[in-house]
Amino acid sequence: MDITTVFGTVIGGSNPSGDTTNILEIFLILLVLVVLGSFAYAGILAAPWVPMRSQDIKSFLKLARIQSGQTVYDLGSGDGRLIIAAAKTGAISTGFEISILPFIISLIRVIFLPANLKSRVRIKFKNFFKADLSDADLVYVFLSQEKHNQLREKFEKELSSGAKVITYIWPIEGWMPSDSVAGPSQTKLYLYQR
Repeated sequence: MDITTVFGTVIGGSNPSGDTTNILEIFLILLVLVVLGSFAYAGILAAPWVPMRSQDIKSFLKLARIQSGQTVYDLGSGDGRLIIAAAKTGAISTGFEISILPFIISLIRVIFLPANLKSRVRIKFKNFFKADLSDADLVYVFLSQEKHNQLREKFEKELSSGAKVITYIWPIEGWMPSDSVAGPSQTKLYLYQR
């Protein structure tokens, strides 16, 4: 079986041998490889996806003190819970995610939001290192310690005076947090003000 037969069958054509099981198996294997590959790429680029605890999202909101209309970015937004929580406070929130499964979960969550809330949430399938953060009032990151430190230069170049950065678990080396809060499992959130 050649590749044109495989794609022709998957797209809606017919398989001359009548064996659709092999084509479905090939399609599912390719799909799994793409999803796993995107997890690996996201893990290498920044950090693997680890969902935040609900209690820690509450701690984030308390520390962030988001004002209605502020622009909030979540770099590596995972399943979208944090940007949705920020939007509920009145923020315009955008999540950047490059791992396919969490990105799809985020999109599904947003689809089922009420229209007034949905209009304040954006999910972008984009590498946040290539995103312009200059209009951010608040940026949230939960990555590896190394990536937090790599982002420091980007933050220093792009964020305006008064913008806030909140990191989860690991601080940004060379910056002094203006506040921090420990979650229920003693994990810390660090707040920095530019």
